[in-house]
Amino acid sequence: MTGSQREVPAAVALAGKIKRLLAERVGDCLRCSIGLAPNRFLAKVAGDMQKPDGLTVLRLCDLPQALHGLELSDLPGIGPRMEARLHQKRIYSMEQLCRLSVAQMRDVWGGIVGERFHAWLRGAQVDEPETHRSSVGHSHVLPPELRTMNGAFQVVKKLTGKAAARLRRLGCWAKGLTLSVQFLGGGDWSDKTKLMEAQDTPTLLKTVEKLWARVPAGRPLWVGVTLFPLVSVDQHTPSLFDNPKQERLSGVMDRINEKYGNDTAYFGDPGDAREKAPTRISFTKIPDIREF
Repeated sequence: MTGSQREVPAAVALAGKIKRLLAERVGDCLRCSIGLAPNRFLAKVAGDMQKPDGLTVLRLCDLPQALHGLELSDLPGIGPRMEARLHQKRIYSMEQLCRLSVAQMRDVWGGIVGERFHAWLRGAQVDEPETHRSSVGHSHVLPPELRTMNGAFQVVKKLTGKAAARLRRLGCWAKGLTLSVQFLGGGDWSDKTKLMEAQDTPTLLKTVEKLWARVPAGRPLWVGVTLFPLVSVDQHTPSLFDNPKQERLSGVMDRINEKYGNDTAYFGDPGDAREKAPTRISFTKIPDIREF
């Protein structure tokens, strides 16, 4: 939060407003737990402290003592293996963990991650370095009316278009494409192919169409498209066979969809899949606003 929102009363009021609007506009079927803390790491911890409809405030002046009642596994990043490593170091409680010095935390984690944990537990905001993205992909569980080979292929084409648009927003090119299908009653199929570094939608649609021709007959339940590995603009090597018109056309479509809404412009006939496979907010990824 910024400005006056950082004051505890204002932040609590905003959290209460979120809860009230959810109750008014959605109903009792959806509740949320909110955590307020000096950094994002502790805000996540606080959000898990009172579920399913809690509001927890961790103030800087209360740290790290306010965490002493938690289990080690309550912290993001401490799974079974990390907890076992902590036990090997004779660390069994949150209070013991919080007493460790920066050097001791670094030793336990075997590097800079320990230093970050030491800072996070005391309310400091230490951002993790941006990781290198290695792939872009989309998947979708098919609704009953599209669990046919033709219906599934329409969804595959839409997923490919969405992945291509994300690729261009990231300023990356893909060197390969994987198509995956799961069938009703069990059974998975997956195949991949190499690409000459591409990011334009027509090229990727042609590639996925060739892979789709290899899919065995059946009743598809789930489909997924992944573009990999990714090459950044500073590493991209233009090809003699690049089609500048296709690249410009893809860029124009991106601008139209950003201005007038996704699916305003698209390649070919999406059939019944046009309104399917919408952008979702997952537990592991918050989509860019332009993906909605």
